[in-house]
Amino acid sequence: MRYRMIEELSKTHAVGDLCQLLGVTRSGYYAWCCGSETSRDANNRKLAVEIKVVFEAKRGRYGSPRITEELRNNEDALVATPEGALL
Repeated sequence: MRYRMIEELSKTHAVGDLCQLLGVTRSGYYAWCCGSETSRDANNRKLAVEIKVVFEAKRGRYGSPRITEELRNNEDALVATPEGALL
């Protein structure tokens, strides 16, 4: 959200000033502009796929606690990120 705001306002204001005002780094903004995916974003994307697979396998009847338990029982699953944040 902040990066998008900087992108819009950068047409009329200096990027460095906007980054300082919004409390983000210029390097973070420029990395976002280049579209590079962070490792956390990549893990969240993979975890979202795993959550969807479990949810569909259980015909939409599992909620977040049961999906979390199912993923933790699956040794191949990525459980470094709290599932509740993605559910």
